[in-house]
Amino acid sequence: MESVEHAFFQLKRLTKISCWHRAAYESDAMWKLYAGEHKGIAICTTPDRMRAAFKPFRLKPDYGVEDLWGGPVQYVDLTQVRMRDVAMLDRFFFKHRAFEWEREYRLAISVRTAEEFGVRAPEHGILVDVDLPTLVERIVLGSTTTEAERATVAQHVAAAGLSDRLKLSTLLGQPRYV
Repeated sequence: MESVEHAFFQLKRLTKISCWHRAAYESDAMWKLYAGEHKGIAICTTPDRMRAAFKPFRLKPDYGVEDLWGGPVQYVDLTQVRMRDVAMLDRFFFKHRAFEWEREYRLAISVRTAEEFGVRAPEHGILVDVDLPTLVERIVLGSTTTEAERATVAQHVAAAGLSDRLKLSTLLGQPRYV
């Protein structure tokens, strides 16, 4: 393995990523892939809301703030395109063209600097504080959620003060062909 590839492999362990789907409308494919046949919820937001909502992250309260990176994924033919001239963190914003249908937006935090100072990086991710009213534009309930599931979600959404943002999937709507 080339030294740059080895460094990137190590950086993968130290970079925590949150992936979002970019679309102005619901995606049947995304519901099926991530919500078991439309049985789930979708949190709808925008990049501007994300930037405003996510609070500074520190591995420990007395440590420095870790930078939050965000941006759309660029889809390229990774069998043809070399990433040599791409900065290390920027590499997390590239994916093979075969996944272009995902229309992904990513948030990433690297805890590399903290580990350089001897702080052990969490193995399975990090928890970043967020201002929910700022982040959430709307919450969409999947089209096959049961009444009981909807009631449970509605209860949690109300507790967060976001009841006015809870919507049903447009896939439940009646098509208008005329």
